Amino acid sequence: MRIEVADQELPEAWRLAYERDRTSEVTSADPSPERQAARALAAFILTGLAFLALPGTFLGVWNLMVISEHRAATAASTAWIQAHGHAQLFGWVGSFILGISLYVLPKFQGRALKKFGMVWMIWGLWTTGVADAGDETRAVCPETPGGLSAHAALLCAFHEYTPGSLGREG
Repeated sequence: MRIEVADQELPEAWRLAYERDRTSEVTSADPSPERQAARALAAFILTGLAFLALPGTFLGVWNLMVISEHRAATAASTAWIQAHGHAQLFGWVGSFILGISLYVLPKFQGRALKKFGMVWMIWGLWTTGVADAGDETRAVCPETPGGLSAHAALLCAFHEYTPGSLGREG
């Protein structure tokens, strides 16, 4: 689609750039995949910030209030302390690491990320797994804090970065 622009409406530098772009072959990468990757990164970062602000910080403050009210470190419920740690470590730290890795690792390999469906599936599984706190997983493996969907998200992310899978369309 060609956009007609009156030359007198544009500054000189813009007119020259427009003419150069119109007459020469495009040598830069398509910005659409980069925008999609940036949106996915923003989703992971915003989800991480939500986990930081709501359950992470709220539970930490709540635990400190209970401890200070009773003046005993054992006053706070162990489950609430673990929930705070889970929300902090897996909620925002894990979301940041996973999102930034999905954004940066393809660039390190010199490829464009093309499997955005997989990225959004990873985001959905990860967020669900962190939010549900993994009751079904703890019944099988008590030391594992993440839900089954968080484990599925990590497996999807691993598959995304195995050699040969990055450049495929999907």
